[in-house]
Amino acid sequence: MQASLVAILVLGVILWLTLAAFQPLMVGILVATLSLLAWSALTERGKRPLSGVSVDALLVAVVLSGCTMLALQPQLIYAEVPNAYHALRGVLAAAAGLFFLGAFVALVRREPGRQSRWDEAITPVDAGLAFVALLLFVARVLVPFASPEPVIDVFVNNTLGVDHLLDGRNPYRMEYPDVYHGAYSFTPALGYPPGSLLLLTPFRLLGDVRLASAFADLCTCVILLRWMRGSGFGRARAWLIVLVWLSFPASLFVYEQAWLDPLLVPLWLALVLAIERRHWVFAGLALGAMIAVKQYAVFFALATAVYAYRVGGARALGQGTAAAIGLVAALVVPFAIGDPDAFYVQVAGTFIERGFRGDTLSFAALLAYGLGRDMPGPFLLAATVSGLACWAGWLWRRVEPDDADWVAAAAFGFALAVLFGKQAGCNYYYLLAALLLTHMIRIALREGQAADTLER
Repeated sequence: MQASLVAILVLGVILWLTLAAFQPLMVGILVATLSLLAWSALTERGKRPLSGVSVDALLVAVVLSGCTMLALQPQLIYAEVPNAYHALRGVLAAAAGLFFLGAFVALVRREPGRQSRWDEAITPVDAGLAFVALLLFVARVLVPFASPEPVIDVFVNNTLGVDHLLDGRNPYRMEYPDVYHGAYSFTPALGYPPGSLLLLTPFRLLGDVRLASAFADLCTCVILLRWMRGSGFGRARAWLIVLVWLSFPASLFVYEQAWLDPLLVPLWLALVLAIERRHWVFAGLALGAMIAVKQYAVFFALATAVYAYRVGGARALGQGTAAAIGLVAALVVPFAIGDPDAFYVQVAGTFIERGFRGDTLSFAALLAYGLGRDMPGPFLLAATVSGLACWAGWLWRRVEPDDADWVAAAAFGFALAVLFGKQAGCNYYYLLAALLLTHMIRIALREGQAADTLER
């Protein structure tokens, strides 16, 4: 559990410092951190709690670090409304200050030699943690008001796409503006499957599609709390883990840019819970919904299929596969059937034609930096497929694979896909942080580290 926490902390710090822009040293630190965590999963060291480190102390340190970084610099690069921006900064400062004060009081009042449980009853500590979570959620809601018009194609084109949908037009047959004025060599396009538009539409009616991300994070927090409390986590530890997510240092930047990855997180958690309960149809629906929102969710399909077959047999695999394909087809066909070529260009063609980005935080960019040339597409594709296949193969060969092993295979396979991708944006690593957080929870359940204890 501690190893995953440290990896999340390192990832958060790197993204806060770089916003996923290429820096050779940061790529090296990131690759080393993920490699060590992956090695711990491969060698089963993750099944043995690390000694000498208090879980609660490390959770507090990660949350305090995240709150402090957000308060110092929320990384909104297009903030244009001073009053809203200052209000957001004030909310973040209040969250960091309240959490620091609460951690200090809890430390001072701790009784030496006593393993203090924080969840015997609802305490001021519980209320304080919940209030910090509320403040961090309010900061998310304030992002669209502080930065109403970010200059990024995802925000502009998704907004236009939803407007076309509301006006009764097929968004995938429309043309979209080039907000970069030719700086990048790809055709401006909507870029994402229909599931994303359907989720964004209600929030466009409220004024800004990015409010969907705030609602998605609210769902994420509720799912996390109910899952952890139902699995035996103490109340305070559950709130601390929620705060690890809400205080992730790159979160507000991801919100400002209108990236869709926050919408995937509650769907990912739904997939995790469905597999935990061996509800294979619901698992397939959750995975299908993820793919229908953003294409790269297909990277989770291989490890999920292998695990479904290993623990549930051919019936489980068949049920899950049919549900996933059926949902994707139900969402895609109505938009694609009128003009399949236009749909292909909008959803897939624009990504295929994009060139290699050596200015992003990836191992492929590090190789390009060292070799002095861009990495060819076939090499990157082969590396990605090989990485996904290797982790799926490891899962297949496990004697008695459990849910933590499946999450590890999905998370580290996805990490390799990002590290060897054409580009590695901050949003990709944001989703990776969610996967690592899930891996941490599953490891905690396997190691029996769910209860609240200030000392171990």
